[in-house]
Amino acid sequence: MAIHGTGYRPLEYRPTSLLRRMWAISALEYKSLFRRRLGVMVFIACLAPALFNLVIVCIQMGLFQFSMPEGDVQVVVSRLDPKSIDFYLTSVVGEFPSFLVFLVLTSLVSCRAIAKDRESSALEIYWTRGITPRDYFVAKWLGSFLLLGTVFVGGPLLNWLLGVAFAPDEEFFAVTSVFVPRVLLGLVIFTAGLTFVAVLFSAIAGTANLASILWLFLLLGTAAVGRVLARVFDGEWWFKAIDPWDALKRVAEWVSGYVPRQNYDPMLALLSVSAVILVLLFLAARRLRGEEAIG
Repeated sequence: MAIHGTGYRPLEYRPTSLLRRMWAISALEYKSLFRRRLGVMVFIACLAPALFNLVIVCIQMGLFQFSMPEGDVQVVVSRLDPKSIDFYLTSVVGEFPSFLVFLVLTSLVSCRAIAKDRESSALEIYWTRGITPRDYFVAKWLGSFLLLGTVFVGGPLLNWLLGVAFAPDEEFFAVTSVFVPRVLLGLVIFTAGLTFVAVLFSAIAGTANLASILWLFLLLGTAAVGRVLARVFDGEWWFKAIDPWDALKRVAEWVSGYVPRQNYDPMLALLSVSAVILVLLFLAARRLRGEEAIG
């Protein structure tokens, strides 16, 4: 039989679902820090607070044994007590080193997420492959959220699960299960809000390096101004809400049922961060339009 008599194989077009297309972008964003050895080392360094808490859990549960010289007084503070809310919350929303970890990860990934694609003219490629600007933004934000969530949510969750698994009795679970779910919810809101602001900021910037520089100025500037105003006006801590980090920190504390020493109304924090998001959304919507990338 001649070759033309064998017929043709049927052609079936099976389009990839929108979720799979979005997930591919999110996965690329999540892995962007790990493409270089230096990025892997930076990420491991950012895990230091969670690893420190892991060592504390192992010590408290008797997995590590240390002999104490006689006469030493062991002072147990709430920050080092796996049964305390401070152990899971303050280690993430505290001033140091968590704020430094946040600055590093968002400056290298989140606030560059869209700006780097705009700089390399990749937006046209994305937005002509069945991805709308809105879907693209959500996918980028999800990738950044998962990256920071690995540190800010995954770390406390892992430490708590290990504590539950290796605790000598059920007291640990009975005490911590009262507040840990609320803490984890607060940390999810905290991480999601901060990464949302960072990716919105990235959508406005023209280049990745400019985005990182302006992002650092924004965070450090608002943090400094908020603290100065709070001191000048004799403990009016609500001035700190102009800083997106501190505003979402207060929201996370409120959701967790935690009352900080420098307390102020969480509604003011919500209003402040909502105002920032609305302004950035307005500016980003003007930049994330098809005609902006497709000539």
